[in-house]
Parts: sequence; structure tokens; C-alpha cells
Amino acid sequence: MEATPDVAVVIPTRNGGPRLRRVLEAVRAQRSGFVVEHVVIDSRSSDGSDDAARRAGFRVMCVEPRDFNHGATRDRAIATTRARAVVLLVQDALPLDEGWLEALVAPLLADPGAAGSFSRQLPIPGGNPILDQRLARWVAGQDVARRTCLDPARPWETLTPIERLLLVAFDNVASCIRRDLWEERPFGWRPFGEDLGWSTAAIRAGFAIRFEPRSRVEHSHDRSAWHETRRIWCDHRNLHQLLGLRAVPTLAAAKAGARAMTAEYLRLLAAAGLPPDELRARRRWARAYAWGEALAQWLAPQVDAAGAGSLLRRLDRWVRRGI
Repeated sequence: MEATPDVAVVIPTRNGGPRLRRVLEAVRAQRSGFVVEHVVIDSRSSDGSDDAARRAGFRVMCVEPRDFNHGATRDRAIATTRARAVVLLVQDALPLDEGWLEALVAPLLADPGAAGSFSRQLPIPGGNPILDQRLARWVAGQDVARRTCLDPARPWETLTPIERLLLVAFDNVASCIRRDLWEERPFGWRPFGEDLGWSTAAIRAGFAIRFEPRSRVEHSHDRSAWHETRRIWCDHRNLHQLLGLRAVPTLAAAKAGARAMTAEYLRLLAAAGLPPDELRARRRWARAYAWGEALAQWLAPQVDAAGAGSLLRRLDRWVRRGI
């Protein structure tokens, strides 16, 4: 009789290319005491990603690209697994050693009060210094283990939005969740930020979230300033809805913030030792990014209060399309 798996590794994919093949190999090479099942849910890749997953020993499911949803698609894949712990990985997050899985899952299974755990992320070498710095400042980029839960002496309603964010920080780039809690609280239909929505519900229900920096993946992107602006927009819509966070309250604050961050980013690039052509390109990127970042943080939290047919609502639909 086939043993019931301890862990299911679930990876959504679409045209993952050569890096996905490295990720699949690294996942299969993990050393642990767990019985592991491996699942890919693929959005009709045209580059053979689905076949690569099958060759690597993954069970492959398919979802139409038009039906992909960050929360519901993961729920669909998880529902087909049997393990008591589910590891969620994105297609370009490369485990950095053979102990990644054990370091992520074992502390969670040993902690009945914890709902989930997540890995440390290190940037891909040679990327954008500004985005590398942003990752280093995020919880997932740090090197100190933590376990957060709500203090009964400080109810949720008394916390500032930033305190709430630090409490619920969680990242499905590389994470693990308890299946029994997922059955009670699936990710649901979420076009973006399914991880933060899930961890917020878990924290408010009295569970803990663990960060396990010994579990490490290499993951970063070097995308256009416009793409990063769109993602910041989506992030700050979520942060406002879930946590009440409004990082940039006024247009004046957005303008001041953009000018300040432009100066900071240009200083960072000047110290990065980049070749002249790359430095010039990065400087152009930095100016666009600083303004996009500030304006997105100002405008996105205002969407929910805007009328259904308003210009801001239409802008929101356009910005979020395809993210």
C-alpha cells in the first residue's frame, strides 16, 4: 500500500524556461525524512514546461490561462494532494541546497500553534541593485528566524498598519502551510496577494507564522519600472484592504517621496560599481521607478472608495490586468 505523503510540493507554471528545469531538479534532489508528492499546475505552457515537469517526476495538472487566479489555482492543485503539509513554490525560486525542504517543513510540523512557514530569499546575482536592496529590507530577505503571533494584550484593532504587516508577513515564493488549516481557510479567489490574505486570516484566528532563514531559495526579478509599478499598485491595494495601510496619504507626500527616493536610488547605483552603459540604463530606470512607486502607493488605497464607473476604477482594472 502506498504511504500517505507527509509533504506536497505544488508549483504553478507557465513557460518557465531553463530556470524551471533547474528548479524541478533541485526540488527532486531534496534530502529529508519526508514522503513527498510533487505537483505542477501549468497554464498551457508553449515551451514544454509541462513535459519537463512530467520527466522530473511531477504530476501535472492544467489550467487555462484565462482561468488562472493566484489564490483559486493554488487551491485547485492543493485539493488534489493528500499530504499534511503543503509547500508552495513559484517556478523561478531555486532551492539553494538539499536541505531547503527539511528546514522549511520540519519546524512547522513540530509547532502545533503555527499555520505556515516561509523561506529566505536571496537575489539572483547580477540583478538590479535597487530591487536587491528592497528584497534585503523585506522580512523574507533577512537572516534571523522569527515566529509571530497576536499578543492577547494587544488586540488587532489596537495595532498600527505597519505593526500588522510585520506580524502577518508571509510569502508564497517559497512557503509551507498546514493542510488542516488550509481546509478551513483556503486561499480563495484572489487576483494578487493570496499569501498575505491567508496569513492575515491565520494570525487573526490566533495562529503563528514562522520565518525559517535556513531554508533558502534564490529568487529575484529584473523587470521594467512600469511592471514594478503595477505590482506595487496591487500590493498597496491589498495592504489597504487587509491592514488599513496607507503609506503615502497625499499627492504632496507622493511628490516628496519620489524626489527623496530618486536621490537615494541614484546614490545606491553610483556605489554599485556598474559599467557605464548599465549605470546609465539603471539611472533612467530608477527615476521612473521612484515616481511610479510613490504614485502607486498614493493612488491604489483610494480605489475602494471610488465610484464603480470612476476613472480611478478604470485605471485600477488596467493596471492590474495580467499581474
